[in-house]
Amino acid sequence: MLVKCVATLGPSIEKLDVLKEVSKYVDGFRINFSHGDEEQWWKFLESVRKLEDTKFFPVIGDLQGPSIRFGEINKLQLEIGETIEIGLDSEVNIPHIEFFSTVSKGDVILTDDGKAVLKVIDKRGFKVTVKALTPAVLKPGKGVVVQGKDCPTGFITEKDKKALKFLVEAGLEYVALSYIRGANEVLKIRNMLKGLGGADVKVISKIETRQAVENLDEIISVSDYILVARGDLGLHFTIEEVPMIQDNIVEKAVIEGKPVMVATQILDSMVDNPIPTRAEAVDIYSAVKMGVDSLLLTEETAIGKYPTEAVKWLKRISEKSEKSLEISRDKITVRDIKDSFIKSLVEMAENLNAKIVIYTKSGLTAERISKYKPLIPVYAASGNLKAVRKLGLYRGIISLLIQAGGYEEGLEKALNFLKNEKELKQGDVALLTYGLSDRPLHYIKLVTI
Repeated sequence: MLVKCVATLGPSIEKLDVLKEVSKYVDGFRINFSHGDEEQWWKFLESVRKLEDTKFFPVIGDLQGPSIRFGEINKLQLEIGETIEIGLDSEVNIPHIEFFSTVSKGDVILTDDGKAVLKVIDKRGFKVTVKALTPAVLKPGKGVVVQGKDCPTGFITEKDKKALKFLVEAGLEYVALSYIRGANEVLKIRNMLKGLGGADVKVISKIETRQAVENLDEIISVSDYILVARGDLGLHFTIEEVPMIQDNIVEKAVIEGKPVMVATQILDSMVDNPIPTRAEAVDIYSAVKMGVDSLLLTEETAIGKYPTEAVKWLKRISEKSEKSLEISRDKITVRDIKDSFIKSLVEMAENLNAKIVIYTKSGLTAERISKYKPLIPVYAASGNLKAVRKLGLYRGIISLLIQAGGYEEGLEKALNFLKNEKELKQGDVALLTYGLSDRPLHYIKLVTI
């Protein structure tokens, strides 16, 4: 399978036997720092690490970010036309002064990924009265957006700073930045990670606000990975705009050679049902055809009733969609001789119907290969466990942990391992190589099994 599948950790898969079953169908996991505490996050991480044998899982730590959210309220159901008071310290509360300084009578408020629409019919100080324009479920911790307005917030909260420290100490491979608005904020987070000893943590920038869409090019340039966060995009933009915005984000990321992930409501119906809708299957197909590197399930695995069925269906539909892939590499940016070498390597392997086997120390060569969207399997061996885990989110890359003293030894061990595991069978053709180095001699070895 080329496109990678990622599951969000949560109550639905916290039991080890369920997590073990889910892990058969996914390539990585996400911890949502908006929920739980360090004790819970450690439990999630320890459970994932227990599953690692020959398959190693990257873990994303997703920062809550400077969003406006409901506080610790009781879940509340509103019918159309029903009114309720929301206050700074009320039973139904939004504990953010910025929200009350922004909202006005007549404003429309969106929450629950845009499924709940409320209208402000009165405002008095730090209290507003709202009327439900749709059936609405108000949930603790859910994001709140005033339609057409940006609330003035900082770029990182104290909770995020604690989560960053945990992320580095726990050795997570990726950090996802919520509500990023420009490249300068991404660079500030990188400096914070460096100061904590986490300079090697890969940064995923979530595109989910108007400012992020406006500053997309500069954000892509300083990020390791891009995430199309459709939930909050659907709060800041009209529903009919979201597909075009997703298409634009994915296309620009592909052109710049940055991996891109799509998230939110991918299999939303499977939160409560064991089978996806036809529309959801088409959504996955469309994302795969666009050239995405990974697909992220959120509520489907975190709190859904059918987490195992959800990951099975995601993998099944993705694999089927890949059979109709047609990749145009001409638009992907070639920056240097190393890019030219890798692009030629991928095209040669496809022409020979060969599998690529590489040995990489840092993972960079495998990342370059993934950038050119190979349609054949690519086995990336490394003795660097962190690199092996990170590569789990790169499209088309199958990462292997193999200790070796050098590139030639690493390639030989990788080849023998793949033959023993029947990944390479009699009659298969393999291209063996490594990243371009400063050495005067570099080879590509063609092997027929």
